Amino acid sequence: MTPTLRDYFEFAIETADLAGKLTLGYFQSGLRPEFKEDDTPVTAADREAEKLIRRRIQERFPDQAIVGEEYGETQSEGASHRWFVDPIDGTRAFVRGVPMYANLIVAVLRYEQIKTTEAKAKEVRGQVERMITLAKRGDLSARRTIVSQLPDEPLVVNKLMTEIAPKYADRTSGYTRIVRIGPRRGDAAEIVQLELV
Repeated sequence: MTPTLRDYFEFAIETADLAGKLTLGYFQSGLRPEFKEDDTPVTAADREAEKLIRRRIQERFPDQAIVGEEYGETQSEGASHRWFVDPIDGTRAFVRGVPMYANLIVAVLRYEQIKTTEAKAKEVRGQVERMITLAKRGDLSARRTIVSQLPDEPLVVNKLMTEIAPKYADRTSGYTRIVRIGPRRGDAAEIVQLELV
């Protein structure tokens, strides 16, 4: 049976989730990069994630081509479809330990609430809570650490240090909550609102 667009979509989402879980195990683990001929970094996380994605594509769609960042192109002649694979977009940030979902973290801190999928909210929640705890220290070292994780967001860093952190002076944790909204139209992913309490 010929796969539908929905089949491709569900496969891609499931594969991305599996690759994300794999790479998360390497995040902030002291991973050392190697450098390719073009001087771009590559890590074991990049390579293992691409292997996982390639294996899944080859098992499910054996007649389709794959073009990967680390392992090049395979089976392109006569292929009806071509998959482009780059599991970690931003290896330099990944190696430095800059949090994934930095845009979502910034949005939570800037607007004090966001709507997103439950899986993303759970990941972002922990990172926002850690940043607030760090900001509560209020010292120069804490500010530098936060700036290193959100280097292009001076207004958000300032808001975190001067408005948000003082608001939670009496709390040790539990600065955020997740409120369920319901399934998203189209793919039925659970949508939630992540907000500061």
